Amino acid sequence: MQPRIVTDLVDDALQNGAHAAAGGRPHDGEGFFYRPTILSNLDDGTRIVAEEQFGPALPVRPPEVTAFLAARTKRLRFRG
Repeated sequence: MQPRIVTDLVDDALQNGAHAAAGGRPHDGEGFFYRPTILSNLDDGTRIVAEEQFGPALPVRPPEVTAFLAARTKRLRFRG
């Protein structure tokens, strides 16, 4: 199940304009392994940015976006 989720999220990102600097597909051969993947050129609305995927796929954002999101997150109040 988890390999399918990672595959779906990476495929969605690639179909929506992301660039795979590394990986981007399951490992060839037996087993349920996914190649370590680095994705760039992502929008905030891309599923792999918005959803937790617990796989070897890393969405990379420009520093200015990361700083903006960090500042925005600090202003949020989480309920526990």
